[in-house]
Amino acid sequence: MTDKQALWDAAAANAVSSGSHDSQATYKAEFGIERVTDHLRFLLDRPLTLKNPAGFEVVDSYCDVDTVPTPEGNAQITLLAAFTELSEHPADSSRDDALSTLSVVRILLETCLETIPDNAVGEPFSHVRLAYHEVTTDVDGLPRDEAHDLIQSLADHLRPIVEAFSKNATSAAAAPQADIYAHLGTRPTVPDGHSLFIARQERDAIATFEAYVVAENAREASAMAHADECTWIASGVGELDDRTITVETPESP
Repeated sequence: MTDKQALWDAAAANAVSSGSHDSQATYKAEFGIERVTDHLRFLLDRPLTLKNPAGFEVVDSYCDVDTVPTPEGNAQITLLAAFTELSEHPADSSRDDALSTLSVVRILLETCLETIPDNAVGEPFSHVRLAYHEVTTDVDGLPRDEAHDLIQSLADHLRPIVEAFSKNATSAAAAPQADIYAHLGTRPTVPDGHSLFIARQERDAIATFEAYVVAENAREASAMAHADECTWIASGVGELDDRTITVETPESP
């Protein structure tokens, strides 16, 4: 989550999906946008009820840092979650289990459709709408074999789409990344036997100061930072305090 609005929306959507609230508006009326702790606790303690009425185990998750959530991104994540449910469904399971899987997929797609604009156009949105239509047309009355056939058909349909999303994400990740420490200026010369570290000091989660530290190891670098024996760059008034300081190895030494 990149901001309070995104967290609020996610908690509200989960509240509707898990059945604790009738609508997102009901949840938001009870839990305002500023109640960040409540939203986080709700997402962790009351996850989306899928196959197990008591909840489900989180196998994997996705987090984009410093990016604004988009309807298209949410649609892609939903399609991936739906594909995972469909592709992992056992072919020899019972009719009830097959209908349960289809119900899970329906909830995922329905939740996604509630969060994207009605006039949204593009490949991810069209696939979400098409898949949702497939799992809401006389599904509950399907015999076991037909339910399994529908699951397989939907998985086959979504597979190339999900693979395309994954390929695009991999290509983006492989692209050259900007130096996140460029604002500190030119990197200092690092003698043999030493390493380059970044010291970061946070003040009441409001101001953050960073600096290069040249030391033999992380322990020495941390000691130097705590003792304020490092050169702080672009630190405003240049004052230091004794609050938490973390030392990490830069991505590109």
